[in-house]
Amino acid sequence: MKFITVIILLLASLCAFCAEPVCEVAYNKDISRRSQQGMAVWGDMVLAFEHGGHCVVYDRSDGALRKMGEFDVESSSPDNHCNQANFGVEKLPSGHMPVIYLSVSKPGSPLDMRCHVENIYRKGGKWNSHLVQTIELDTIGWRARNLNTIFGAPSWLIDRERGNLWVFSAHRRTIPKYTPEFADNKLVAIRFRIPLLSEGKYVKLGADDILEQVVGQPRLG
Repeated sequence: MKFITVIILLLASLCAFCAEPVCEVAYNKDISRRSQQGMAVWGDMVLAFEHGGHCVVYDRSDGALRKMGEFDVESSSPDNHCNQANFGVEKLPSGHMPVIYLSVSKPGSPLDMRCHVENIYRKGGKWNSHLVQTIELDTIGWRARNLNTIFGAPSWLIDRERGNLWVFSAHRRTIPKYTPEFADNKLVAIRFRIPLLSEGKYVKLGADDILEQVVGQPRLG
């Protein structure tokens, strides 16, 4: 049986002088069936998403993780890698927490450029999820605007404080077949506004929607 160890960084103390963070093992997860992907924390709840769209909910209120339940998100599919999980700023009346943004991030899949927005709720003691919006990245027209292109597999990250939606990727895929020298690649970050849920079930973000693009070189060592 295969296991993955999930590490949580705990702040040693809140004082005038910053102490080194302490690394402690939170739990050992059985990955014999599915690989662990994105994870999000809301209050005392930990949501651990797995490849394909399965989610396990844990309670961490007593200092150790206790399983509360599990469910499949509505957008679950063999191509839904759930590589990142981020809470948004909007909360629906039925939601147990703000809506959550799940990056597909699966190169070669027709869903690769999508982000699924799910509303997670609990009814009758059972956890469930409803797909409320799909956001898709459209890279057509980027070159004409002198914008750096990306290979795919975008990571969708929410800046709740400033109300921004950031997409992170790279110019080329960072595997030896496409980028023999990692330092030769370019890391690309693109800033958008967060689409409102009221804008509909499907939103496409393209060149006209880009508010900022930041490009950097990978550094080794």
